[in-house]
Amino acid sequence: MSAGHRGRGRPPSCPRELALRIVQLHLQGWGYQAIGDMLNDEGIPTPLGRPHWSKSYVDRLLHTQYVREILQELQAGGL
Repeated sequence: MSAGHRGRGRPPSCPRELALRIVQLHLQGWGYQAIGDMLNDEGIPTPLGRPHWSKSYVDRLLHTQYVREILQELQAGGL
């Protein structure tokens, strides 16, 4: 199993550094569309290798168990 994966569902496909960056932007008040636009402008592909981040893709990522675990670590001061 990959680091951070606890055996439930699919393993995370989003690199942890990218997920953390997206979480931090959202916590700073960035909206889903603004985050997607920024990632598109930087040429960062989605975790599935697609060239375009949509508002709904950012929304889905932020509501995964993987991201909830990252948020818990942030709140506990572990990151």
